[in-house]
Amino acid sequence: MTKRRLNLLTHFGIEPLNGNHSLNRKERFKLPRNRAQSRRPLSDNEKAILTMLGQIPFGRVATYGQIAKLAGIPRNSRQVGAVLRMLPPNSGVPWFRVVNSKGQISHRECASDSGRTQREILEAEGIEFSGKDTISLKKFRWDSD
Repeated sequence: MTKRRLNLLTHFGIEPLNGNHSLNRKERFKLPRNRAQSRRPLSDNEKAILTMLGQIPFGRVATYGQIAKLAGIPRNSRQVGAVLRMLPPNSGVPWFRVVNSKGQISHRECASDSGRTQREILEAEGIEFSGKDTISLKKFRWDSD
């Protein structure tokens, strides 16, 4: 990675995960996690996603695809994930109630403890995991109707 590219990345708030500004080509970076760092207003799709996330009830989970569909942007589950990644800590949005289509927690590379934290919160809400770390969507999926 060139020094110019590294300076450009850090200018936009993208920092190396290990805090070391080396020029190693394999360096991993984390993106800004909240709107204060990115300075871009929320899009209509992002607002719709946040609205749907806020409606997931205690003791229930929803999938990324389910939230996208309910927000009016079917087949855009990745956009749901992007919105979840941008949430600041203590946002009040129940991010932990969103799981993948298999009923599993989707782990992020940049936040190794997030999966464990998510599981602990869900278990505290009474959601049960199988031996394969899977939630029964038949039993715990949010029925939005």
